[in-house]
Amino acid sequence: MADGLSRVLLIVEDDELVRITTAEMLREEGFEVLEAETAAQADTLLASASYLLVDRTLPDRDGLVLARAARGLRPELAIVIASGRELVGNEFVSLLKPFTMAALLQALDRARQAAGG
Repeated sequence: MADGLSRVLLIVEDDELVRITTAEMLREEGFEVLEAETAAQADTLLASASYLLVDRTLPDRDGLVLARAARGLRPELAIVIASGRELVGNEFVSLLKPFTMAALLQALDRARQAAGG
């Protein structure tokens, strides 16, 4: 996965248990993980990340809106949208919850390739 590229991932997830568990598993896979509970918190951390894993439903903003804004600012950012209800089409790599770590890693690889990495 992404040889020679930064492996800093920002996870934006309002469900604390999901966020902490996913972050720990990603750390075990060699990622440096930044965590945000809201889109507003994510806004302050985006500049430091090379990957964005964002929940579709956040308390302060739709995750898809956050992803679009992030893509506008950082076209090279690898973005995965996670949702427990629906996939988001072809604009971003989508991942249906609950997901396995293998499925998440595959989604991150696809997002990195889609972002040109």
